[in-house]
Amino acid sequence: MERDAVNLPMLQVESWSAKSLRSIISCAAGDSSHDGGTCQVEYLERHLGAQGLGATWIVIERDYRDRYFIDEYTAYYALCQAPYPAVCTRLHFFAGEGSLEDFDGLLEDALRDRSFQKLEGELDERYLGFVVVRPIPSVPIGRTVLRTLRNTPAVTRCFPGLRDYTVHLAGLRFTVRGVAFQQQDQAVGACATTAMWSALQVALPRDGMRPPTPAALTVAANRHLLTGGRPFPAALGLNTEQMCEALRTSGADPVVFTRGADTDPEVLEQLILISLKSGLPVILAIQNGLAGHAVTAVGYRAAGPAHLNLQGRRQTFRHGQIERLYIQDDRLGPYARATTPKVQGELGLEIPFRYQGGMVNPETSVIRHVIVPQYPKLRATARDLIRASSALYPLFEEQARNQGQDLEVDARFARSGEILQELRSCTVRPDRFAHFLSEVRLSRYVGVLKLYLGGRDCLTVLLDATDMFRKGPLGQQVLGFVATDPTLHALADGLGKAAHRPVG
Repeated sequence: MERDAVNLPMLQVESWSAKSLRSIISCAAGDSSHDGGTCQVEYLERHLGAQGLGATWIVIERDYRDRYFIDEYTAYYALCQAPYPAVCTRLHFFAGEGSLEDFDGLLEDALRDRSFQKLEGELDERYLGFVVVRPIPSVPIGRTVLRTLRNTPAVTRCFPGLRDYTVHLAGLRFTVRGVAFQQQDQAVGACATTAMWSALQVALPRDGMRPPTPAALTVAANRHLLTGGRPFPAALGLNTEQMCEALRTSGADPVVFTRGADTDPEVLEQLILISLKSGLPVILAIQNGLAGHAVTAVGYRAAGPAHLNLQGRRQTFRHGQIERLYIQDDRLGPYARATTPKVQGELGLEIPFRYQGGMVNPETSVIRHVIVPQYPKLRATARDLIRASSALYPLFEEQARNQGQDLEVDARFARSGEILQELRSCTVRPDRFAHFLSEVRLSRYVGVLKLYLGGRDCLTVLLDATDMFRKGPLGQQVLGFVATDPTLHALADGLGKAAHRPVG
């Protein structure tokens, strides 16, 4: 329904309620006869409601031209007989005290008093994010970026890969930190398409690249490996090879870990966790019976240490167990909770589907493939970091035994500037670290191995991540050592001398 036909305002403000959200979405999608109660809308109600982000106001922005839907419209809907509109409705959510009902009045007062920047700052603090509603009644939830739930003393959620989205509304500029989500539309993309799209929302902007649209991903996936006869409609889904082709075409290098004889469940869990700690999204290809699906993990809650038997040696990874994964599942919504139980000796993924009335229906699948889209110059993988830690671990076991303390390792990738900033804030002796900074030459991305004795951060080993980890002495990959515990200065100096690498 066009705005002019019913004389609706371009901007409209409504107080928050689950009922009003449903009504707004169903009307914006062009189906006012439906209450809008899809699984995705119910999820948004919980995430935005009083038990979630605590939304209090909704600002409706009509005639919004969304880049992603425009591409879908051009690829598919423009050629349909039905007159699908090319414009969307964007819903903005605000929390906190203070009425937004007279939005025009707020803008007018700010302009009159020359306090526009003050109003912008106040509203930015209250801004929770946005939902783009597509004019497609069956799949209305388009690009959605919302804040994550707040951490509490009892619950700490980690989202290393979040990015800032800039939003413009009536001359005001807001920022919301999150990861984009959208509902699957089988006309232009399979579940694997939306999983890749969410993943690339994290992976590409981090290194200055623009994420592709879902329609572009579908075309890329089917350009050379067409299995369904035609790219649109995209109802048949994508296989792993097609997903890798689409990711490569988009500018990312996919790294694939497959469950099986070469990757037991404990190692696969560690590969997922290392990637997430590195700020890398993780696409999980899962299978439940004969049905396949794909989701993207963007966050986690870690539990206690994980003990792995690697090369005949017991090795402990600090915070190495996954208590929760937070996934983008097109059947639910952003940051949906999941667990990783063992299913018949394999790593599984359990997703609880919650409905109105509190009913929970968990779905348990087996993780078949793990796909990590990496920056092309990041040649090393999470598996390489595990191998490197196995090579270094024996060097520190004697130190741990002498001190009567437990030895733990933490592994991840980081950009060189970020890890140097982190080390600068640690208890590194200024003279040693200044010498280290003047001597070390770091690659854009580095592998980071942190060693802990008795729970204390004692030593950091930096590795070259722009080259494959070759067989032979690990010193070929080591870029430097930084001791954050004075008792390890002598050990670090000895390692640096042996490997001819700088020490801090």
